[in-house]
Amino acid sequence: MNYKKIAERFCATRLPQTVCADTCASDPAYKYHRSGTNLLTVAEAEKVMADVLGATPYLEILQLAWHQTASLISFHHADDSGKEWGKANALKPLLKELETQIKAYGGEQPKGEYLLGADCRIAWSA
Repeated sequence: MNYKKIAERFCATRLPQTVCADTCASDPAYKYHRSGTNLLTVAEAEKVMADVLGATPYLEILQLAWHQTASLISFHHADDSGKEWGKANALKPLLKELETQIKAYGGEQPKGEYLLGADCRIAWSA
């Protein structure tokens, strides 16, 4: 997934007319936690994200979901406890289905440095 493209879409999306940032949003030395709600209400953010993600091709969404799932599997495999391995194994069918869908939509086999089991990938060349 190309996060840069999503960031570019986000930055190019028109803000709702009601958006008005809190003063702390423009003060990098503000001593309290600043968040997105200092810029947008949840309703405004929902409108912006609908515009951003609505412009995202389905294949990119599938690829993002694949990488997020692969990251979770890799994270849980990095922990040697049986509980964490169980979580990783539970995510494998989702990863395979995402890969099947990416292939069906003409995408390339996802790449990355993840700790995935050998049985976690579909036969891409088939």
